[in-house]
Amino acid sequence: MAIDLFDVPVASQAPVALRLNRINRAQTAIANARLIPVIQKNVELNQLTNVTIVPAAVSDGQTSELEIHLSPSTQTGSSSITNAYFVAAKQRVIAKSLTAIFAECSIDTADFVKVDVEGFEPEVLRGAQSLLEQGRMSRIFVDFHSTILKDRQIEPRDLHILL
Repeated sequence: MAIDLFDVPVASQAPVALRLNRINRAQTAIANARLIPVIQKNVELNQLTNVTIVPAAVSDGQTSELEIHLSPSTQTGSSSITNAYFVAAKQRVIAKSLTAIFAECSIDTADFVKVDVEGFEPEVLRGAQSLLEQGRMSRIFVDFHSTILKDRQIEPRDLHILL
C-alpha cells in the first residue's frame, strides 16, 4: 500500500493540519494514550475514512518500551521522551521503528513523512534508515529544536547526516 502522509508528532500533538479528506491514505503514530480518543473523535467528526492511528512511539527499534513526560494539556506539543518539561505525569509506551511500522501496516511507500518529536529526531531517523536507503519516503520534513538537541550533545547538522 502506498500512503500520502505519515505523521510522527510529539507525544501529545494531533496529526499534521492538512485537509486529510483530499489525501488517499494517512497514518499517524501517537504515543500519548490520552490523546488517541481525541484524535479518533476528530477523525470521526470529520468523516475521515482514510486515517489510521498507530498507538506507538517511533524510535530506532532498539528499545521496546520508553517513558514519555506528558504535558498537562492535550493542546500542546511539549510532551517529550528526551526532556522532562513536566515531571508529574509520565507514561510508558511501546516504541517501534518507522521501518517496523511500515512493515506492520503494509506500507510500501509514503509521499510525505513529517517528524516532530521534541529532540528524539536522531532515534526516529536511525529507525528509518532502510526506508531512506530504499527511497520509500519521497519527502521527509523534520521539525527540530536546536536547543533540545544541544542539551543532548547533538548538533542539528548531525540530523542531515542521517538523512
